[in-house]
Amino acid sequence: MNFNPVQIAVTVIAAVLLMSPLLLWAYQAGRGASSTGKSDRFNRVVAEVHLNDTWWQAEFDADDAATSPLVMRLHLRQIGARVFGEAQSLAGIRHSFEGVIHGRQLCYVSLDDTQRSELPGAMLAEVQSGERLIVGVRTRWAGPQQAMLIRKVTFTRLNNADSAMESNVNR
Repeated sequence: MNFNPVQIAVTVIAAVLLMSPLLLWAYQAGRGASSTGKSDRFNRVVAEVHLNDTWWQAEFDADDAATSPLVMRLHLRQIGARVFGEAQSLAGIRHSFEGVIHGRQLCYVSLDDTQRSELPGAMLAEVQSGERLIVGVRTRWAGPQQAMLIRKVTFTRLNNADSAMESNVNR
């Protein structure tokens, strides 16, 4: 069999031209995925609880004896081990949050949406057996001197556990 170098060159160039849109798309998709800041390691974390589309009453201990605890209604959503959602108090204080569930331990970062400036905080907690209660601590900066506060937090589930089972369809 005779191989013509011109024919081989034309075939290679044609293949590259045909594949270049696909290669360009793959490059851009990979570049876009890496620029989101999400670590692939977090995609491999195993959550032992499935709390998607659940509602909770969150009670954060007061900052001092002169104030009452902050009570919020929290909507928790979950995709794999990643969690995110919103919380709002009766007084209109709103927080957005996102984080991860590792085993039964929940960790998330929140932002106070109510203020003109976003005030960050973090929460570390454990989902208790029965998935009706989450207990942990919340940390945040507060006051004019921006002191670090650490306060207890308790989440009590408001909707039944059966609604969480439906969420596993899109995991």
